[in-house]
This record gives sequence, structure tokens and C-alpha cells, in this order.
Amino acid sequence: MAEQNGGQRPALRGFLFFGRYLFEKGSPGAYVYRIELLQYMPGHPEGAAYLEFLAESGIEVVASSLRWVYLRKKKRRWAL
Repeated sequence: MAEQNGGQRPALRGFLFFGRYLFEKGSPGAYVYRIELLQYMPGHPEGAAYLEFLAESGIEVVASSLRWVYLRKKKRRWAL
């Protein structure tokens, strides 16, 4: 959880995460980041199907390490 929250601080300042703690300047708060431990490896059919589901939901895999995946999704700003 601390690792996940640590990625939010740079994101709120406009830095985009590109894996392995490499950040690039972007729009402040444009993305929400999460880290997840998959049940299956990304190359396994079940793992690949789950990652495809995430992609269809607008969630991008930024990086992965074994079963760990770093995810981001554009933050939506709703007009009132």
C-alpha cells in the first residue's frame, strides 16, 4: 500500500509513471495508479484474459515484474 500511495504523489504533480520508478512530466493528476499481484502470470491464458479485460476497461498496464503489474487509468473529471 505504501508503494502504491508513493506513486500517487508524483502523479498529482503531473508526472506520468513509465515503470521502474521512471517518471516523465505530464498533466498534474491526469492518471490514477495502482499496483496489483495477479493470480496468474501475464503470459498464462488466464492472466492474459484478465489483462485484456482491464485494457477494455480503459486500464493500461504501465509495467510488470513477474505477477506484479503497475496499472494506470485516466482520471475522469465529471462536469456538474
